[in-house]
Amino acid sequence: MECGLSIKDDHVIGGSEDGSVYIWDLVDATVKHTLKVRNNRAPHSMAMHPEDNCMLVACENQIYLFTGDEYALPSDEPMQ
Repeated sequence: MECGLSIKDDHVIGGSEDGSVYIWDLVDATVKHTLKVRNNRAPHSMAMHPEDNCMLVACENQIYLFTGDEYALPSDEPMQ
């Protein structure tokens, strides 16, 4: 499974075997947000946009788009 960093490089984003994408704070290693993708199907690939707060997640034969509105973190600035 792939992992990535948020646009500010302050959160690690990665898939899990339980079908979720977890977003961890890079400094204190706590889970800040969880996105449910599919039950018991591991998201295997992801790509973060280099400038905007959005990402693509692939799970089996589906691709999901998440925007900042769906996983906004306290330190994230709103999308423009």
